[in-house]
Formats: sequence, structure tokens, C-alpha cells
Amino acid sequence: ARKIGYLLQEIRLHGENDELITEVVRLSKKFGIVTEYTEFIASVTGDVSTEVAVNEARQRMNMANAVQAGQPYVPPIGAH
Repeated sequence: ARKIGYLLQEIRLHGENDELITEVVRLSKKFGIVTEYTEFIASVTGDVSTEVAVNEARQRMNMANAVQAGQPYVPPIGAH
């Protein structure tokens, strides 16, 4: 949990980074810890690949950032 907290702090301080997000998702899945990058995994049945989880987390964070900034969120083409 401490490592995840550290990684999340690094993301907040220095911005999103694929390597950091991937590690947060990996550790969160391994230890069953829900974060802003993995909250959706709790409602999914079956195994979720790290790549799918990272892409989903990125899309959700982009949506949340747009909403927080008062801007409309338009998902990228091909996003589900």
C-alpha cells in the first residue's frame, strides 16, 4: 500500500506517466487495493489485463480532468 501511495503522489506531482500508471495498476490488482486508476476493476468479473486496465484508467482520468475543468469530454475514436 505504501508503494502505491508513493506512486500516486509521484503522478500527482509530476503528471501521468505510462510506467507509473502501469505499476499502480499492477500492484493494485495484486493486492486488491482500489485507486483512482483501478476502481473499475472491482465491478468486473474475470481477469483484466494490465494493458486494458491502464487504457481504461487513462480514459477515466481524462474524463474526470475534463469535467473538473468544466470542459466537455469527447472519448477518443475506438474507445468504449
